[in-house]
Amino acid sequence: MKVFSTFVVFINFTIVFINTDNPDSDWMQYIKDDQSLDKINIPGTHDSGTAKVDYPTFSKTQCLSIKSQLTKGIRYLDIRIKLDNDDDDILINHDVARCFIPKTDLGLKLKFVFENCIDFLKDHPTEVVIIHLKIENSETPLETMKNKISTYIEENSSYFVITNTSFPTLDPNAKYVWIYNPSLNECLIINNKVKNETQEKPIKPLIKPCSNLVTHVWYIDSLPKGYFRSYVNPNKCMYLEDITSGKLKVDTCDINKNVVFEYTDDGLIKSPLSPNEYLSKGDREETSGNATNGYLNPCIGSEKQVWQLWDIQPNTLFEAKTQNVWVYKPEL
Repeated sequence: MKVFSTFVVFINFTIVFINTDNPDSDWMQYIKDDQSLDKINIPGTHDSGTAKVDYPTFSKTQCLSIKSQLTKGIRYLDIRIKLDNDDDDILINHDVARCFIPKTDLGLKLKFVFENCIDFLKDHPTEVVIIHLKIENSETPLETMKNKISTYIEENSSYFVITNTSFPTLDPNAKYVWIYNPSLNECLIINNKVKNETQEKPIKPLIKPCSNLVTHVWYIDSLPKGYFRSYVNPNKCMYLEDITSGKLKVDTCDINKNVVFEYTDDGLIKSPLSPNEYLSKGDREETSGNATNGYLNPCIGSEKQVWQLWDIQPNTLFEAKTQNVWVYKPEL
């Protein structure tokens, strides 16, 4: 599960949750996982918790609940907080105006906002929610507030990574790779047509000798996305075009189970739609016209179905030139 969290700068806290059939609910899945958050235009709301609030004529800035905002595509929440001395809990407020859970008379608490975000991310694990916390109209010491917030975070620690140095990316494990088969000494590649945004027909992924061409490089999104994207055109993904034959294609990325693949610990590449078939060279009928095409084929217990992910072009290690030399020391 992908998650990110907290920048702390004096009074302000920035909390980033990471984790995807509403296009607005899942729009971040189309962004490369190595993209830094500060390079993305993030839609946000001002005083996000004021859908129901005291003195609405002066204080209300939103008409949707936190949950509805997230569903509509909002990914930045502006949350103003203060400590409720009566029950020792953190409340959402807008200056002197107290915020409430919409359609109820229950005060809106920070833990409710966290719960809304976590529930949303469980259902939409490719998304990110950034929460900016500001202490407002409160005389509570900063350290007291920080400790209280830390308690909330610790209760859901798997959803948080703490950082105060740089903006995180959508997924720190994302990488550009050559998909290399040592047994074949070849790579999974695409031809130059992948550079075109429009194409008359799907492109076939090929298994051929590796090179430094950008069309030979892939960008792999970690699960649950599981997208195998073209490095030179990240809008193009590998698909399982036909489950019966195991035929693969490269086409425009879309919300589609056929576009999800898994690279296993054993070096196998498979689709959840066909879990017992693995990336191989050529089709299962050994058709000559498909001899270099990538297909998903039944397991044959062969190294020819085992793949490695390289962050350099594999053959650069094997093509080094060697020569015999004499090492001479004159005084001897």
